[in-house]
Amino acid sequence: MKKGFLSATMVILLLSLTINSCKKRDELIVYKDPGLVWTNPADITEGTELSYAWQLNARADADGTYVYTPPVGAQLGIGNNQELKVDFYPDGYYKRASKAVKINVLPSLKPTNGLTTAVFNSAKTYGKMTDQEGNEYKTIVIGTQTWMAENLRTTKFRDGTGIPNIAYGKWQIYEPGVYCSYNNNTDPVSIATYGRLYNWYTVTNNHNIAPNGWHVPSDAEWTTLINYLGGEAVAGGKMKETGTTHWIAPNTGATNESGFTSLPSGLRGSNIPEPSFSFMGAGSYYWTSTEPGPNYAVGNFCRLTSDNASVYRYDNYKMQGFAVRLVKD
Repeated sequence: MKKGFLSATMVILLLSLTINSCKKRDELIVYKDPGLVWTNPADITEGTELSYAWQLNARADADGTYVYTPPVGAQLGIGNNQELKVDFYPDGYYKRASKAVKINVLPSLKPTNGLTTAVFNSAKTYGKMTDQEGNEYKTIVIGTQTWMAENLRTTKFRDGTGIPNIAYGKWQIYEPGVYCSYNNNTDPVSIATYGRLYNWYTVTNNHNIAPNGWHVPSDAEWTTLINYLGGEAVAGGKMKETGTTHWIAPNTGATNESGFTSLPSGLRGSNIPEPSFSFMGAGSYYWTSTEPGPNYAVGNFCRLTSDNASVYRYDNYKMQGFAVRLVKD
């Protein structure tokens, strides 16, 4: 009888422990509501990038990960009641949650001259610069330098003097300075994306193509950039926009880890009778302000191509049309 009594006691104890254990386990899997809160953001204008500070700022009572659709840095088209969504993945014993808000995107109060379709490095923090014509550009700090992260597209010098647009004819002999768009394209989105092409006389003109606080980089300043990025054999890949949205395949070595976001804007040649356009999608060509001789300028000194990660440096004819990136004073 005593042995049976002890066995019954043990059974009761085991049942008690099991019940208590189940209760504890049940308590652990009771997930709390994270209290996700997000209010409709204020109206924005076209061209405004969505940011964590102003639009994508949902908050919860728990720590976790917020995944936004569209993501940070996206630019929405004009329209009212556009949806922004967040999916919240909490740490700890909280429920997953989602929420959507509405935002109005209004037309810009000033001309945009098109919005670029360039794919920038989302891990980088970009600044802004405005040229003498009111065009806005992203800028990026690379080492000790601050560079434009987009190609220049102004049609005016710093003092307001217009730069002649030579679509046909006198391009080769017009020494005071000229500009054009690739293939004389007038599409504002293409111009915003690839910028304009200028001859060397334009970038060294006394009227100054750069806005206050900026200048056309010298050969030495390009060298500083390339050396900071590891030298000519690898710097090109670190400067090129990734993917094949604009570059033709294979876009070898492209990481854009510098944030420079080089685009394959091509060039305008110096052939006669009519200068041809070539290499859009395949190469970037940037002027410098350095003149190594009376008949040449360091032209495509910073030449990047789709088939490798190198930067090539050459002298070239001053009448050719290349893109321009400015560097901060």
